[in-house]
Amino acid sequence: MKIACAIVLACSWLQSSAHQQTGDTLVIPEPLTFDTVYIRALNGKSGNIPFSLSELNLTVAGRNPRTQLMQQLSLLPSVSAISAGGGINKPIIRGLSFNQVTLSAMGTRMDNQSWDDRHDIGIPAAGNTDIQVINGPASVLYGPGTMGGALVFHEKAPAAGEKTNGYVNTGIFSNSIGVNLDAGLRGAGKEHYFSVNTGLQSHTNYLQGGSKVDGERPMAFNSKFTNAAFKGMAGIRKKKRTHQVNYSYYKQLLGIIEDENLEAINNPGKKAERDYEMEAPYQDVQTHVISLENRFEAGRSFITFNAAYQFNKRKEFEPAGTGPKSKFLAVALDLQTVTADLQWQSNPQKKAGVILGAQAFGQHNENFGNWVLVPDARIQTVGAYGLFHWNPGKFNLLAGARLDGHHVQTYVTDIPQPDTFNASFPEPAQAVSRRFIPFSFNLGAVYHLTDPLSVKANLATGYASPNYAQLTSFGRHEGTYRFEIGDNNLDMSQNLEADLGLAYRKNNVKAELRAYSNRIDNYIFLAPTSDSVKDLKVYQWSQHDATINGIEFEFSVRPDFLKQVEWFANAGALRGELRDDNGSLPYIPATKLITGITYHAGNEKWRDFYSTFQFSAYGSQDDVAAFESSTAGYCLTDLYFGVQPPMGKGHRWQLVLFCNNLFNKKYYSHTSLIKSIGVSEPGRNAGLQVGYKF
Repeated sequence: MKIACAIVLACSWLQSSAHQQTGDTLVIPEPLTFDTVYIRALNGKSGNIPFSLSELNLTVAGRNPRTQLMQQLSLLPSVSAISAGGGINKPIIRGLSFNQVTLSAMGTRMDNQSWDDRHDIGIPAAGNTDIQVINGPASVLYGPGTMGGALVFHEKAPAAGEKTNGYVNTGIFSNSIGVNLDAGLRGAGKEHYFSVNTGLQSHTNYLQGGSKVDGERPMAFNSKFTNAAFKGMAGIRKKKRTHQVNYSYYKQLLGIIEDENLEAINNPGKKAERDYEMEAPYQDVQTHVISLENRFEAGRSFITFNAAYQFNKRKEFEPAGTGPKSKFLAVALDLQTVTADLQWQSNPQKKAGVILGAQAFGQHNENFGNWVLVPDARIQTVGAYGLFHWNPGKFNLLAGARLDGHHVQTYVTDIPQPDTFNASFPEPAQAVSRRFIPFSFNLGAVYHLTDPLSVKANLATGYASPNYAQLTSFGRHEGTYRFEIGDNNLDMSQNLEADLGLAYRKNNVKAELRAYSNRIDNYIFLAPTSDSVKDLKVYQWSQHDATINGIEFEFSVRPDFLKQVEWFANAGALRGELRDDNGSLPYIPATKLITGITYHAGNEKWRDFYSTFQFSAYGSQDDVAAFESSTAGYCLTDLYFGVQPPMGKGHRWQLVLFCNNLFNKKYYSHTSLIKSIGVSEPGRNAGLQVGYKF
C-alpha cells in the first residue's frame, strides 16, 4: 500500500467537502448556533470564526446513502470512528475520543455512557438537518470533555407560515439484508410550529469483503443491529421571545462481535445467522431526552435559557448456555442526567460585544445488573464563562475564558455475581471522591487578506477528568479479551492546541488548509502489563504527557465552464505520540484521502439526475500503541446514481442506486476493535433508496 500512501500525500491538496454540496449549488452555511453560544456575534459568517469548523448537511449526505451516520461523518477530514461491528461506532476527532469528545443535541450536552469504547454514539439522525464538527478543544463553549472537539446536532425549525409537509425515505442494503426507513412531518403557523420524525434501521450480520471461504463469503457473526427512533419538536415564536420543547426516544439493539472460534462452539452449525433476532452477547439501550429551549429579547441584547433531562437505560446480555439464543442479564446501568444553560448576549450587530454564561451538569449512574463493570457514581459540574468578540473591518477577534468546578463520586457497589478470576492484584478502592477546578481559555483571530481569502489562527484549551471506569475498574471487560485495572490517583487531562488555517471561498470554489499541534498533559490511556489472569492479558489505566500533530485540507469546485461537474475530496493526516519517546497513542487513524466527481444532468421528464464516483485511499498505519497491531493501507470505490423520475405530480419521488466497496475489498480499519480477532469490514454493499416528499 505504499502506492496508496503516495497517492494520499501527493493528492492531499485536492481536498473538498462533498457534504456542503447540493444538486445545483454549493451550500453557504446559515448563521450557526452552538447550543446557547450564538455565532451571530461574529456577524453570522463562518469565515469570521477563528476555530476550525466542519459541517455535514444530512439532506445532502442522504444523496449518497450509507448504513450508519458515523460512516457519513467519517468522510470528513478530522473525523474517524472506533468501530465494533455493524451498529457500534464511536467518534474520533483529531485523534481523541471517549470522554474527550462532547456530543450536543436539542440545545443540551448529551451523555450516554461515553466512557466505553464499545458504546455507540447514541444519537439518531432522525429529525436533524445538519451536524457541526468543532475540531479541537472547545471547553470554553462546552465544558468537560471537550479536548478533541464536539459534534453538534441541529434541527432547523419550520419557517413562519410554512405549510405542513413531510417525507418518507426507505433504503435497502444487500450486504446486511438491511433496511433503513425514516419519515417526517412538519409545519408552522404565524406563531406556532411543530416537527415529528421517526426512523428505523434493521440489519442482519454483514458479510466481510474478500474471497469466498468454502464457497461462501465470510460472515461477521453477531454484527446485526436494530435501531428505532422518534423525535418531536413544538415551539412558539413571539415578537420578543421564543420557546421550544423537544423530545427524543432512541431504542438500540446492538450485537457484539466476538471471536468466531467461540461462535463455532456455541453454534456449531452456524445456521439461522441471517435473521434479525438478537442473540447474546448484545446491548439493549434506551435513551429518552426532553429539553426546553427559551430565548428572550431584552432591548438589543438576548437571554437564552435551556434545560434538559436525559435517561439512558443500558442492558448487556451474555450467553447463558450452549444454545445460540440463550442469555442472561450481565451489566445493566441506569444513567440520569440533568443539564441547565443560561446565557446573556450583548447586541450582536455591534463590532464589539460579549457573551456571558453559566452551565450546570448533574449525573447519576446506577447498576441493576448481575455484573458490575463500573460502580455507582455521581458527577456534578458547574461552570461560568465569558466570550468577547471584536470585528473591526478586515479583522475578527474572539477571546474567551471559563472556570469549572467538577466533582466525581463513586460508591461501593454490591455485585450479585462476582467474577471467579480471583486475581491476586490489589483492587482499586470503589468509593472515590475527586474534585477538579479547571480553567480554560480561547484566543483566536481571522484576518481577511482579500474578500475571499483569509488567515485564521486559534489557541484553545480543553480538559477531561478521569471517568469512573478509569478510576475504579477491576475485572474482565466483556468483548475486549482483557482484564482491566483502574487507578484512583489519575489526574485530570488538559490540553493546549494551536491551530493555523488559510481559507479561500468565492462563488463555487472553496479551499481551506489547516494545521494543528495539540499538547496534552496527563493523557489517560490503557497500557498492557506483563501479567495475565486466566489467559486474559492484564491492562492498567495510566497517564503520560502526549502530543498530536496533524494537517487537514479541503477543496471543492464546480467550474463555471463546466457547471454539470463537481469535484470534491477530503484528506487528513495526523500522528500522536507519548512524550519522551514512550511510544505512540492508541486509536490514531490512518492518513486518508476521499475524493470524487459528480456529474449532473436531467431534463423536464427525468429531473436532477446525478452520478457520483467516489474513491477513498487509506494509508498504512505502523505507528501504533503497545496493544495495537499495524494495519495495511487500502482503497475503496463507491458509486451513486440518483434521479427524480416522472412519477405522479411535481416530481416528488427520488430514486438512488448505490454500491459501496464496489470491488468487494477485504480491509481492516485501523480503529476497528474487531480486527484483532480477524473480522474485517463489510464487503460489497449494493442498494436502492426511494424517497417521496408531500
